[in-house]
Amino acid sequence: MRPFLLCTASLYWNRRSECWGLMADWMKASAQIPDDPELAIDLTAPSYGYSAKQQIQLERKEDMKARGLASPDCGDVLAMSFAVKVAQREKPYVPQRPTYESPWV
Repeated sequence: MRPFLLCTASLYWNRRSECWGLMADWMKASAQIPDDPELAIDLTAPSYGYSAKQQIQLERKEDMKARGLASPDCGDVLAMSFAVKVAQREKPYVPQRPTYESPWV
């Protein structure tokens, strides 16, 4: 398994295939997703192959339609959430109360 979110553009034929590949890596790394029958069908419907440059190429939606399958809309939504790397949230600034030493203590 490839380390999660490395630069993988050369492994994939296009951005859609790359996002689906990143999603697959995330799921193999013990991700949890809702038990949704529509999502399960969408995630298992597309097949893949290899381009002339040996890049992973996800099945086109037109080819899926020709096989009698619907467009994997829910699967695409989940996969496209991997299109942009999200920066880790910084810790919020919490101002500290000033401490004063009493001269009488």
